[in-house]
Amino acid sequence: MLVLEYPEYLPTFLNVDHYFAATLGVVLNAIIIVGLSLKRSEKLGTYRWFLMAHTVNDLVSAVSMGMLELCFDFSYNTLVMIVNGPLTIFGRAVGKTCFMVFATGFVLNIELLALTIVYRYLQICRKDYLYKFSQPQYQTLTALIIIVPLAGVNTAEIFAYTFSYDFAIEAGQNVFEIRVLYVDNVASADFIISCVMFISLATISYVLIIICCKAIFEYLKRSESSVTEKTKKTQRLLTIVLILQCVTPVLTSTLPAIGMIVGILMQWEVRWVTWTLSATFVWLPTLNACISLGFIAPLRSLFQWKKVTPALSLTLQARNKEGRYTLKIAVVEDSQQSSTCGDQ
Repeated sequence: MLVLEYPEYLPTFLNVDHYFAATLGVVLNAIIIVGLSLKRSEKLGTYRWFLMAHTVNDLVSAVSMGMLELCFDFSYNTLVMIVNGPLTIFGRAVGKTCFMVFATGFVLNIELLALTIVYRYLQICRKDYLYKFSQPQYQTLTALIIIVPLAGVNTAEIFAYTFSYDFAIEAGQNVFEIRVLYVDNVASADFIISCVMFISLATISYVLIIICCKAIFEYLKRSESSVTEKTKKTQRLLTIVLILQCVTPVLTSTLPAIGMIVGILMQWEVRWVTWTLSATFVWLPTLNACISLGFIAPLRSLFQWKKVTPALSLTLQARNKEGRYTLKIAVVEDSQQSSTCGDQ
């Protein structure tokens, strides 16, 4: 039995943090899916479907995080991932399957962000190329660009990690057995390939994101005089939303994960990085949902009460030739309108 030594209250903190963030992520992303299915969200145009894909991925990720209770650790000179969730008690096959669902969503989130930003760039800056996205050969090519790297990372991870019951956590006076996925040999080809592919995929995706965002803002700045103030504000707001959704995975998961991987390969002491990643990555679906609900008007309006201002309209109507008049009072409800982030 291999024992992982933890500070006394760290396991409890990570457990509460995990379930609270995962539950909140499931609830908020479910609300967004319902909101995007409503007619009011048609105003978002094509971005509606990109946002739907992001939200479904975040929902699945939140569920898989809750089912795994996934925490990272670096002990015995190798990567250990605690998967002590309720489903992993059914054995290795179920435990590995749950992890692969999480790993797929983790990588897919980065790819979808890059695809959304690239499409946004074409929509604003290179409309002459936009029509190609509707052609079957280019849709197939886009799908392959997403699926092939994802399949490569997942295949390498399947062979790199071993499921085990032979671990326990010692926190203060408490010792309890856990289920883990660990890397038997950090110098193995499978683990190195999965790490190199993940780092390469993340780097390429964020280089594309930075280049496209820079080009979008420069184009919007040049075209300020040729568009209405409403269109300019809408385009900038939507671009800012996308940038925020790109920044959150960098801070909560991608950057700490890359730091952890590099540290493990170099055999540095990165245990504090693994614990930080364990506490932050589970918040990614929740933060993405909060950004969508806070900045996208059709979704924000789900939590807003419409302000109704009654107005009295007085009308004098002649009723007959004798000069008698009737006073007619009409009540008109004036609801407050909200702006929309969408295609202009």
